Amino acid sequence: MNINTIKLIYRNFVSENRRIFFRNLQYICLHNIFLIKYFLKKLSKSNITKVKKNKIIFLIPTTNIAGGIAVICEHATRLKSKGYDVTIFTLDNKSSIPWFKNLDVSVKPWNGDHENAEIAIATGWITTYAIALTSAPRKYYFIQSDERRFYPINSYLRNRVAYTYKQLPFNLIVQGKWMTQWIQKEFNKKSIQVPIGLNKELFHPVQPLKAKNLKKPRVLVEGAINLPFKKVVESIEILQEIDCEIWCVSYDGRPPNNLRIDSFFEKVTQSQMPSIYSSCDFLLKLSTVEGVSMPPLEMMACGGIPIVQKVTGSDEYLIDKVNGFILEPQNYPALKYEISNIVSKYTNNQDILKNARNTANSYDWNSSNNKLEDTLIKSK
Repeated sequence: MNINTIKLIYRNFVSENRRIFFRNLQYICLHNIFLIKYFLKKLSKSNITKVKKNKIIFLIPTTNIAGGIAVICEHATRLKSKGYDVTIFTLDNKSSIPWFKNLDVSVKPWNGDHENAEIAIATGWITTYAIALTSAPRKYYFIQSDERRFYPINSYLRNRVAYTYKQLPFNLIVQGKWMTQWIQKEFNKKSIQVPIGLNKELFHPVQPLKAKNLKKPRVLVEGAINLPFKKVVESIEILQEIDCEIWCVSYDGRPPNNLRIDSFFEKVTQSQMPSIYSSCDFLLKLSTVEGVSMPPLEMMACGGIPIVQKVTGSDEYLIDKVNGFILEPQNYPALKYEISNIVSKYTNNQDILKNARNTANSYDWNSSNNKLEDTLIKSK
């Protein structure tokens, strides 16, 4: 009997609530262990003999394909080009991020050694606990979403995430305007916004994988199928009865075999995405949890029109019926009606496409990285 069979039996015979209960015991134990380590660290003197000035480390939770990881890679690469000594450490024991194009930064597995860095930046809630235990004199927390929403309502992980926002002594950097208001209102903490950027050398109209179908619109669905809140399968299901071609990109999971999909791409590298975007008329994202979603902006840069469900961050750069479409959350029949109407009426709409390109052109990573650098310097 292999481990997957054991897991299947466990899921079939133990209810979800009971599984959460058992996991919560583990999470509470881990949190208490951290609190003890953190208390002892504050009592002890620092082991650092000499801080490396202009040494910056980022700690990321995973090297898997993810928009949040791409953001960190963009910033790390640009900081290094400005003369800073930059290292990306990983919690998944990997020493490369092969899907990200032109990453010119050292990537190392995390072993607790922060290399006497002057600046240590946590990038996801799970990384804050490790950074908090270091002796780096300046600690930052780059928040890209309210990560409590990733977990069931009765999971203790929500408490652990909230603890990182409220209790740990980090300087807070956030990605979206809505996050500054949320952090201030709920945790009474100030934060500095460093907005997303766009790599315009990569994301622009290119030779498509397949020429657009002039007789039938092509709709791209993008996201991790194995993350339920991304609503990838539901998006594909809605498109089944709409007269369009369906393309799908998933960096985690495959769609059910019974769904009609004209082209499917799995774990696509960053450099492959522009040709996929350039092949499609629309991008459909019905996610219910986002920080500031980057694929719609990338689609706009590549000559397509995004259709997104209203979610946190959707209004950072999108204006409904001006440079894309923002759908109010509603039942699937109503969503299908709206999406069908948009796809049939607005394919190749030059006004929206022009506005989308102009919006995309107003974003760049250099400006964003300058804001991050300025934030790091001013807080000295």
